[in-house]
Amino acid sequence: MTKTVAITGAASGIGKAAMQRLASQGWEVFALDVARIAVAPNVTPLVCDVSDAASVATAFDRVAARALKLDALICCAGILRIGPLAEMAVEEFDRVFAVNTRGTWLCAR
Repeated sequence: MTKTVAITGAASGIGKAAMQRLASQGWEVFALDVARIAVAPNVTPLVCDVSDAASVATAFDRVAARALKLDALICCAGILRIGPLAEMAVEEFDRVFAVNTRGTWLCAR
């Protein structure tokens, strides 16, 4: 039986590498990212902003409509703010926290 995984942050970095590796091993991959991802064998790209509860719900509704079960969730979506912490605006911190922490929580629940 084919295993199914949802991967956030699948357009680049570790998320992209995980997507490519698991797809090549025959996994059914749901690739979530705010950026569009090219269609590839075993990969269903889904545009999703993990910091937005409605976007996450829509993406996982689409996963549920196509897959009997989800065997794994890999949360790689993340953003980085480089610079002195003292110069970081509250809004920047909130955005980093929303993507990196809240996004993982929204997907896992």
